[in-house]
Amino acid sequence: MGVINLTPNSFSDPHKHLVVESLIKTVDHLRSHQVEILDIGAESSAPMNREIGPEQEWQRLEQYFFNSPQLQRMLEFDLSLDSFRPETAGAFFKKLRELGHNRRQIWNDVSGVLDEQTFEVIAEYELEYVYCHNEVKTRQDLFKHASLRGEGDIFNRVLGDASRVVDLFTRRGLKDRLIFDPCFGFSKSSEENYALLKECARLVVSIDVTCLIGISRKSFLRSLVSAREELSTEQLNEQTDVLQAIFLADLVRELSSNAHRQELIVRLHDPACFALSKQSQIFLK
Repeated sequence: MGVINLTPNSFSDPHKHLVVESLIKTVDHLRSHQVEILDIGAESSAPMNREIGPEQEWQRLEQYFFNSPQLQRMLEFDLSLDSFRPETAGAFFKKLRELGHNRRQIWNDVSGVLDEQTFEVIAEYELEYVYCHNEVKTRQDLFKHASLRGEGDIFNRVLGDASRVVDLFTRRGLKDRLIFDPCFGFSKSSEENYALLKECARLVVSIDVTCLIGISRKSFLRSLVSAREELSTEQLNEQTDVLQAIFLADLVRELSSNAHRQELIVRLHDPACFALSKQSQIFLK
């Protein structure tokens, strides 16, 4: 899964894809690295940002996605919408249906809130749904996620939440639509993110649905390199991508040794990390 942020305030690539030339380069790059899914986001949920509202979110999707000169090329991918608003998801996938997009469609909802409106949108548009482990209770609290923490061991908290959600989707006959994301960086301290990272393979093996892993350029990884020296955003991204590549190499090796056959989706800002992760495997035991 490759990331297309249509935002001016993303911490990893602000403004980048609001410029057509940069979007063209990114789409070419993602295609050349066999990315299958584009994850389109028009609002940054980083805690330092403020909620922009559904009107502005949709305006960005209209201007930079649906009216983009690159639209037809992006429609050649499976598509995922990164939005916590059911009304935005409904409008987005309705428009994709009108455009004749007949590939895989995924709603990537970082809120962690499962209400009837969520299931109505999933059912109406026959979507796959990314459930993200979070401690927020309402969608309006999403931007407070950094200060909302659970209690107890992080691995058991996430695994227990996964069991609850898998059971809920199973009872609704929607288990095959569910994708579980432990949601690194959301409602977790840096120490909890590191602990979860170490146990990631065990977590994926323990969950009986497709999992999505997204640590790409997360702040808890960036802090490992930014604490040592002053770096530009580009340098910081490059070094964080190297750390991610090492983790991915280790994760793939552990899953292979467990004969894990469930689908795993990896969300990446730069899919070249996968090529680097293959090279990294020769150094890992």
